[in-house]
Amino acid sequence: MEELTKIAWIFCIIAIVILAVISYLIKNIKLKEKRNPQYKKKYLLTKNELEFYKKLKEFADNNNLQILSKIRLADIVEPKQNKNRSEWYSDFGKIKAKHIDFALCNKDNLYILCLIELDDNSHNTKERKERDKFVDEIFESVKIPIVHTKYYNQNTENQLCSILGIITEQVSENGQVPSSNIN
Repeated sequence: MEELTKIAWIFCIIAIVILAVISYLIKNIKLKEKRNPQYKKKYLLTKNELEFYKKLKEFADNNNLQILSKIRLADIVEPKQNKNRSEWYSDFGKIKAKHIDFALCNKDNLYILCLIELDDNSHNTKERKERDKFVDEIFESVKIPIVHTKYYNQNTENQLCSILGIITEQVSENGQVPSSNIN
């Protein structure tokens, strides 16, 4: 009988230790979930964007250009100041969450010479076409060329030559590469 009591106590102690460990683990998992909400890391560029970037990088290096990627429209343009506060915030709201895939810039001052949008199948939807039209109109109004292109390995060289032509045209219209105007 005494032997049975010792075994019962040992099982109770083991059970308490197991419950304490399980409780500790559950509490830590819940704390981690609170600290790290349901987010996961993702790649900056899609596979197609990355492949195009690699070709564009070679092109940019050969032409003394700098590439920027995933730039918010609000980092390139802003609403005019001659609006009331409500209109300004409304217009800012239309650009703050949109981005451009790539910008080719003057390497010395990061002056944007040309913007590039890689158009995949999502650009065929009505909403995306309206978004593209809106973005194109903005950049036309501030005289920054924007090129829409689809990425195909066999066509990349032709695409890059077209982009170089646009940049050359932009530079020749101004007589030189514009210098930055930082206020």
